[in-house]
Amino acid sequence: MKSVFRSFDDSRFDAGLAFTGLLPARKDDTLTVGVSHSGISHAASGLDRDTASETGTVYPIRRGETIFEVDYNFVAAQRWNIQPDVQYIVHPGGGAADDATGQAISNAFVVGVRSTIDF
Repeated sequence: MKSVFRSFDDSRFDAGLAFTGLLPARKDDTLTVGVSHSGISHAASGLDRDTASETGTVYPIRRGETIFEVDYNFVAAQRWNIQPDVQYIVHPGGGAADDATGQAISNAFVVGVRSTIDF
């Protein structure tokens, strides 16, 4: 029996910038912006094409995923940070199929917050 290994990513690009002290009254706060892109390997895309061919169904072909992110690290007190975060994800999972519908997963808008207390 032949074993086949298919890698998911074949390329990745990440970039970001952080700006500290943008507001004079908030000199310890940091605004961060970033972007990340993952290219899906030809082998993984080939698996999707093979799946569509074998099942005879319309099946999305994964190509890549891109994430845009903005967060703000707010220093609430000497040892307490609050960090809201916003992300927009284009083609989550590289354009993978939703198990329920079989269609490509829709782009996603994600909002979160993290709080850190140092002891």
